[in-house]
Amino acid sequence: MGGRVRPILFVCLCAITLSACSTPVWVKPGGTQSDFAQDKYTCMQQSQQGSSTAIVNQYGGAAHSGVITNPNLFNACMNALGWTLTRQDSNSPQQQANNEQAKAAMAAVDAEAQQICARPDLQAYYSKTPCKPIDATLEQMADKSKITEAEKVAMNKVRTEFRTISNKGNDVIRQYNPQNAATIIARRDQATVAQDQNALDFYEGRITRGEYNKRRAEIAKKLADDLAGPGQHQ
Repeated sequence: MGGRVRPILFVCLCAITLSACSTPVWVKPGGTQSDFAQDKYTCMQQSQQGSSTAIVNQYGGAAHSGVITNPNLFNACMNALGWTLTRQDSNSPQQQANNEQAKAAMAAVDAEAQQICARPDLQAYYSKTPCKPIDATLEQMADKSKITEAEKVAMNKVRTEFRTISNKGNDVIRQYNPQNAATIIARRDQATVAQDQNALDFYEGRITRGEYNKRRAEIAKKLADDLAGPGQHQ
């Protein structure tokens, strides 16, 4: 199929922005920005660990592997070097400005995704599949039809477009929520593996359009719930 289809992942942009807004800052008496950068690099190196996700069924499988930062090890390392996490006053001008910048950056990514969903050449795909996975209707999840050749062409275009969009979203997360970026992006990658397998099953005709829409919504909802969990606000 010329590479796996990477379906649209509006990966809880609101939750990611809120996480960025509530991210605490590292404080050390007498510590400078240079000290922080050096200590952070040291702790990042010491807290890396392998991460892998795999999905296997009777039709085949999909896997993703990489390296993520263990947040508990990272925090322990920073504490040992004298740094403490302290929440900024959410009402301070600096914090408010940062929050607004984060929201604007994620809104720009969201707007790009919306524009792609509205493109005429992609309507063979989006005419029966919602732009945002969690917006799937009961009718769309009950659709018994299978994929068409025109839809296959559109899905491959979607894969190319949203690879770029996903990378932009990750860049925003790294910029505005650096403390939790590794964990958030790792969870996004895990959801992508699941969505890739779902798309492959639909593309190769093993599941109906309704089953594809339902699984797509379930994967997106699980990711949204994961990102909204307390682990993102350490």
